[in-house]
Amino acid sequence: RRQRGILKGHTPVARTSYAPEFQNRRKRPTEDWAAFSEDLKTLVDKAFPQLEEAARECLAVNHFLGQLDSQLAFSVRQAKPKTMNAAVTTTLEMESYRMAPHAPYRAGTGNVYTQDRTL
Repeated sequence: RRQRGILKGHTPVARTSYAPEFQNRRKRPTEDWAAFSEDLKTLVDKAFPQLEEAARECLAVNHFLGQLDSQLAFSVRQAKPKTMNAAVTTTLEMESYRMAPHAPYRAGTGNVYTQDRTL
C-alpha cells in the first residue's frame, strides 16, 4: 500500500534529514566554489523536493552568497545572479580580479591601466 505524501525515492526520514544538512553546509577550506555549489544544489534538491526548481535555485544561491566574505558577497550580489552558475562565475571573476596585480594609475591619462614606463 502506498503512503500519501511520500515522493518516489524519498522516505520521510530522508527528506527531513537533508534540510539541516543543507542549512549547516559550509564551504571547506580546500573546496573550490564550483564543488561547493554542486553540493549545495544536490542538498537543496533532496531537502526541498516539493518546491519548484526556481525556488530551490534561489535558496541555493542565497546560501552560497552567505558563505562569501562580506566584500566579495557585496560585489557578487551587485551582479544579481539568478542561478548558481551565475553566482559561481561572478564569484570566480571577482576573486581573480582581487588577486590580480593591478597596473598603477598614471595621472592625466584617463587610463587606469597605463603604466608609467619612464623609470
